Amino acid sequence: MRNKSVIRIIGNVGADPTSRFLPDGTQVTSFSVAVNEPAKRAQEGGEEITAWYRVSAWRRQAEIVADILRKGMAVQVEGAFHPRAYVNREGASALSLDIAMSDFDILTPKALDATADAASGPAPQARPAPASTPVAGGASARPADEDLYDGDLPF
Repeated sequence: MRNKSVIRIIGNVGADPTSRFLPDGTQVTSFSVAVNEPAKRAQEGGEEITAWYRVSAWRRQAEIVADILRKGMAVQVEGAFHPRAYVNREGASALSLDIAMSDFDILTPKALDATADAASGPAPQARPAPASTPVAGGASARPADEDLYDGDLPF
């Protein structure tokens, strides 16, 4: 059995995804995800801690992510975890939390997509999509609430 390091995070997209193409034409789309963790001692005035993850999507997933995700959207991302030590611009040691994405779900309800941060540009246009868009590894890029959310809150 192969050893594997997998991580699943839930957070908000930090900036609109950016795409690049490798010499062989393979598309790679990168974006950041902020995961807020409450302080252990919140009642004592502790502050929330934000961990930033750098996510890379490849091939068909890269196309989907570039078309759909926008700054501020809530997402769940799963993939191979690759923490990487480096020296930052100030010369101090730092750690980059990198994820090679294998699957994702959009957690932002469709009605809220239009209210995304105005600084991030226009909200993505709704477009008909199959119930599940197959991507590498048999994963699904269908928004988690696509069939359940009809615009009215259940409470």
